[in-house]
Amino acid sequence: MTTNKSIKGSKAAKEHFQLAGQGIYDDGKYFRFEPEDCDFGMVKPFKGNGSIQLLSDGTLDVVRTIRKKSLSTLIKKLPHGRLSKTFDGAIQLTIKVFLNEKAKISNILLAETVQASSAYADYEKANTRR
Repeated sequence: MTTNKSIKGSKAAKEHFQLAGQGIYDDGKYFRFEPEDCDFGMVKPFKGNGSIQLLSDGTLDVVRTIRKKSLSTLIKKLPHGRLSKTFDGAIQLTIKVFLNEKAKISNILLAETVQASSAYADYEKANTRR
């Protein structure tokens, strides 16, 4: 195994690992890599989404997709949604009600809008400068 570390002591430190071993590929459904040196703790395990490209010469490229962190601030979690302040300063109310719910949807929308309005009034009161 070869390890290259850059930007030491920084939170943005990136590590590059080169591992020798054997890759097992099964018809586009399954891929497993088994390193020659099974040294536990050699790399930090992770699970994530990404894209994989298998080239005709057997080279395998894996690129992990990092989810962007939400830029909104939660004001109030509601039974069917949420009230948030967005990055650009807007107030956003999101409500999701499934059609197969037993309750009358118009009653749910009205009740949660009232809850959101009350929560916004409390939020505004707590964040107003005197």
